[in-house]
Amino acid sequence: MNVLNRVIINIKKNIGKSILLFLLIFILGILVSGTISIQRAVNLTDESLRRNMPAVVTLLHDENISWSEDGGTDGNPIFETLSAERINNIGAIPYVEFHDFSISGIVYNRGLERYHRVGTEEPFEHWMSRFLENGPRDGFESFPLRGVFQTEFLDMRTSVMEIIEGRMFTEEEINGADPLNSVALISQELADLNQLYVGDVISLESLLFDLRTLEELIADIPRFETIFFSETFTLEIVGIYKLNLPDDVMMLERTQFYSAVERRDHEINHRYNLIYVPHIVVEHSNEILFEQDVQRMIGAGWADLIPNFTYHEAMFADILRYDNLVFLLHDPMLIDNFEIAAHPYLPYGWEVVNLSSRFAEIASSIENMRWLAGNVLGVTIGASVLVLTLLILLFIRDRNQEIGIYLALGEKRKIIIVQILSEVMLLGVVSIALSLFVGNILANGISQAIIYNETSQLIADRVNEPQVIVTGSSGNTATIGLLHTQPGTFHHIHSLQWFSPGRMELDEMMEFYDVSMDGIVIAQFYLVGMGVILISTVLPVFYITKLNPKKILMESNIGKSGS
Repeated sequence: MNVLNRVIINIKKNIGKSILLFLLIFILGILVSGTISIQRAVNLTDESLRRNMPAVVTLLHDENISWSEDGGTDGNPIFETLSAERINNIGAIPYVEFHDFSISGIVYNRGLERYHRVGTEEPFEHWMSRFLENGPRDGFESFPLRGVFQTEFLDMRTSVMEIIEGRMFTEEEINGADPLNSVALISQELADLNQLYVGDVISLESLLFDLRTLEELIADIPRFETIFFSETFTLEIVGIYKLNLPDDVMMLERTQFYSAVERRDHEINHRYNLIYVPHIVVEHSNEILFEQDVQRMIGAGWADLIPNFTYHEAMFADILRYDNLVFLLHDPMLIDNFEIAAHPYLPYGWEVVNLSSRFAEIASSIENMRWLAGNVLGVTIGASVLVLTLLILLFIRDRNQEIGIYLALGEKRKIIIVQILSEVMLLGVVSIALSLFVGNILANGISQAIIYNETSQLIADRVNEPQVIVTGSSGNTATIGLLHTQPGTFHHIHSLQWFSPGRMELDEMMEFYDVSMDGIVIAQFYLVGMGVILISTVLPVFYITKLNPKKILMESNIGKSGS
């Protein structure tokens, strides 16, 4: 009788034990199949989310770090800004397709009118003018400047604006030597409102108004609109641009100061009044305004109230030097590689930030599911090996007499081992095949429900969180509601808003999660399942090799005679 026939006969003969072993492997197989299916689904979901993420990053410094307030003598790290050289070095990393940054400022003019889109207001400027005393004064209107460093800058690259009349700056104009006589691009709306054309020259002023002293502020004594410092520069209009703003891109979340509509209105009007200039214009204006502002603070008596005043002012100027830092990568899957490659160039406390926040909730949920599935798989494999080993060993001990007879008749031990292994493997293959499908179906339903409930709760918590508005020295608004960064983040995050499709809805997130079977899941499951069964037979096989047929038969005869 060959081994296969003996395997089938023994399975039928010991049908009860065979069914018990079959059910045990089946149940354990369901757990293994489910956890492997979930792990595969989690990995695929993570990859799909990353592939659907815009391949764009920016750089921010960590606001949770306690920076030194006295130049390092207090033991805290000294804040270090990102220089243009560092930014360009990072931009030269091979993963980067395009990079850009700019510098922002504010200038004034008595004759020009600010453009206000119909139906919008600018509560932000009015509130800031009361608080900081640097808003519109005595007929002056303020206009934001953006200094660019290259002929194809971010807003052109992303088609936020396009030049419809005139031309772009030349390299010589961008890096020219005279910041007081330069060139500019203005919006079509601003040009039409003020009857400006390509070739016209406009005069703008860098201004500082007097500050009230502490005594005047306490007594609420108004200060007449006197100018502390003024410098005039001229700009030739070489181009007029058209804005291409999506209607809903600025529908941001409410803050403690403004409604979503007010925030949208400010950003839209800011854009229409934005004047693009070579970076040297803004750099010169900001540097001289900073120098004069220090003198203004000293003259008004405010400097005496601020510990380490000079250090604080210098650090503040460095923090707000460059903005709109953007790095477009060749592929979103390169973001992690870019982060590693950029790390040596980043000063302490700076980090790479991307738009993964738009699916942060489901990313958190699937990470928790990855952890849960990994732990369940590990425990299941360990328990399976232990339980199957003990069960198979118990079954073999019950068949000692049968094994002893085979050995006494001259059957080789390896043939007996093959027979026992074949019986276990045959039951294992059938039960594993069934458990693969059942485990996959159960895992899909259970994990979908867990992730859906956890993600929906995280979304609810996020909606209920207070949102803040953050501005830089130029008044640029960080769209914290859209990108959901931590309060206190500086306005560099503003540069990513044009790339963000907005946060994913829950149903959209769940479309990425799919517990389906593929070749990898099947291969991994059978590899783990059959591996567990084989490992579980190691101790029983060792037990068989130690059996003495003469001793077994003698014990069997003694047992019979005793009975």
